[in-house]
Amino acid sequence: MPRIPFQPDESALLVTDMQRFFLEGGSHAVVLEPEATIDAANELIDLFRSKGRPIIFTRHGYAQGEDIGVMSRWWNDNLMLSEERSEIDPRVHLTSNDKVVVKKRYSAFALTELEDLITVESQLVICGVMTHLCVESTAREAFHRDYEVFVVREAVSTNSKAFQESALDIMDHGFADVVGLDHIKEVMG
Repeated sequence: MPRIPFQPDESALLVTDMQRFFLEGGSHAVVLEPEATIDAANELIDLFRSKGRPIIFTRHGYAQGEDIGVMSRWWNDNLMLSEERSEIDPRVHLTSNDKVVVKKRYSAFALTELEDLITVESQLVICGVMTHLCVESTAREAFHRDYEVFVVREAVSTNSKAFQESALDIMDHGFADVVGLDHIKEVMG
């Protein structure tokens, strides 16, 4: 049971890094169950869209020649925005009217305009990838900015079962209510 009641009229949905790099074969960072993650995220996207609630997508990547910082030394596989693999996966229900925040760090708040786009909402529902890196970092920072954070268990994924379970446990312990998709659907009606 969540610590904080979910209030749909006070919520925005953040869809984190649902990019081809993480959801299609050929990358060291492909998540364990990409189709299930996409399906669950699409259910959330469609539900929030049907209720007129804000939806913000993030896309991780860098422009050619941009200073990438420690990320380039850490991963040695820089995701350039010009590459097809950096695009939002075409199976994700993104429309031309949706807001897409380009981010360069794990947290969607770091060096972005995200907080300016979340105008009146006090709750942030997060889905996407990678659970133990970008989702967790964003959830932590949202909590530190006094948002009430909900992470939807079926709609987040990473490339390791151990990382997935650990990240969900840590978030649920300290800074986000980890909830099932059915809970969000039931409350939103």
